[in-house]
Amino acid sequence: MGRLTSSSSHWPRSFTEVSSTTGVVTAFDRQRGLGEVTVAEGDVVAFHATAIADSSRDIAIGTRVLVVISPTHRGLRQATHIAVL
Repeated sequence: MGRLTSSSSHWPRSFTEVSSTTGVVTAFDRQRGLGEVTVAEGDVVAFHATAIADSSRDIAIGTRVLVVISPTHRGLRQATHIAVL
């Protein structure tokens, strides 16, 4: 499920796509609030604890999740919404 968001002048058009997929939490540092999800396609995507849908700011490694992936201003990808499956 991909859709094009409004393009910003500093993003190349190819990096403006938002997508959702499933994955598994493979790393999470509670103190820093940073983690990684390995998505179904095999890519590793970073996330911040504020992206966790239940507002707990905590998630266990190995948890299966639904992930919304968005581009960053640097042209990378990040998980902007994470919901436990």
